[in-house]
Amino acid sequence: MAHGQRAGNRAILNTRFPCPILKKSEAIVKPFPVFELNGHFNPFSDHDFPWIHHTTKIWQPHLVNIYGNCIIGERCNIGSFVEIGPGVEIGNDVRIGAFCFIPSGVKIGDDCFVGPGTIFTNDLYPPSHKEAWLPIVVGNKTSIGAGCVILPGVTIGERVMIGAGSVISKNIPDGIRVVGNPARRLILPTINCEKGIIG
Repeated sequence: MAHGQRAGNRAILNTRFPCPILKKSEAIVKPFPVFELNGHFNPFSDHDFPWIHHTTKIWQPHLVNIYGNCIIGERCNIGSFVEIGPGVEIGNDVRIGAFCFIPSGVKIGDDCFVGPGTIFTNDLYPPSHKEAWLPIVVGNKTSIGAGCVILPGVTIGERVMIGAGSVISKNIPDGIRVVGNPARRLILPTINCEKGIIG
């Protein structure tokens, strides 16, 4: 039986981490050291551990890679086969679908949705040294459709909606919809129901 699964009334924990203080959620037993983000620190921890709020659910944690020194906020949901790199910051109430790749330098705000198979990239000319990596910022309440690619150095504003399969190569301002490769603003037609006019 894989680590992180339940066996009867006892939990099988991942022993890669020497931290004995693990918190349980209704869905799983996390194989990662879990911290309250309110100043209560685990005395067995160090900077190499991720900080994951105890209300966050990681589905099938034995299939998820979360690296050290990243922060994941409250009430997040993280799907299977997700990789979250060192130093990533994820806000509260964020849903991350399966098969996502989120490398170092990415910051995701609150109330965001990241669709399955979305790839964030931080290196314009791979492989390069860490000094050349560029950050990516995603604002609050933004929704990223399945299978998107977010290129290095991009800032995505708040309340943005990105269509599935889009490639984001430039900054996106607040409150707009984009789609395509490269992504462009999507302007929906206005409909006048009384006159039957679309324009």
